Amino acid sequence: MHNDLSEIRKRIDEIDEKLIELYRERMALSVEVADFKEKNNLPVFDKKREEEKLLKIKNLSQNEFEEEGLLNLFSILMDDSKKLQNRMLQNKRGEK
Repeated sequence: MHNDLSEIRKRIDEIDEKLIELYRERMALSVEVADFKEKNNLPVFDKKREEEKLLKIKNLSQNEFEEEGLLNLFSILMDDSKKLQNRMLQNKRGEK
């Protein structure tokens, strides 16, 4: 346990930087998913996949507070992924 607030904040900042890096990596993979879906004529939204993903996250949660936070976080990540995929596909089609 840390006793110095500045040390705690420094560690939080380090974690935040890792989260930003992971977010960027996840969005880059979303672009690859969009490419695959376009080539295979698949829709961006896959309800079954999202439901499976959220159930897995729910099952990995250690308590109710964590479950709620993680489900919120991953819902946002999946929404961002869908937005990015849709934008990418629209740009390829020349839509605005």
